[in-house]
Amino acid sequence: MMRDVLVTVLAAAVLCGGGCGPRSTGPQRFHVSGTVTFDGEPIPVGTIYFEADATQGNAGPVSIVVIEDGRYDTKASKVAGPVQGPLSVRISGSKKIEPGGEPVPLLFREYTTTVDLDPASKPHVFDFDVPRSSRR
Repeated sequence: MMRDVLVTVLAAAVLCGGGCGPRSTGPQRFHVSGTVTFDGEPIPVGTIYFEADATQGNAGPVSIVVIEDGRYDTKASKVAGPVQGPLSVRISGSKKIEPGGEPVPLLFREYTTTVDLDPASKPHVFDFDVPRSSRR
C-alpha cells in the first residue's frame, strides 16, 4: 500500500521534473532533506512539494517528495531535488495510508510556506513545523 503511493509520487515527480536526471540539460537540482511535524509530532505520511517561486523571479521544475515518519529526503526517495533560489513549499499529511493507496484522514489543510535554497550553504536541510492553525 505505501509502495503504491511511493510509485505514484515518484512517477509524478519524473513527469513534473521533465526527466531531469544526470543527462538533463535543465537547471541544477539539489539534494534536500529534513523533518516535518504537526502539533509537535512527526507527520506519519505525507507529501512535500518544492516549487520554484515565480513571484520571486525563480523558475524550474517541481520536486515532489514523500514524507514518512516525519522525515523526507530527495536522495533516499531517488527524486530530483528542487532548484536553487526562492521556493514555494506545500505540505500535506495524513495519519495512515488505506489499502487503496489513499491517505486518510488528512491531519491538516495543505500548508504553504517558502524557503530560499542557497547552493553555497550545505547541507540543504529544511525542517518544517506545520502550525496548529492549519488543522482541518
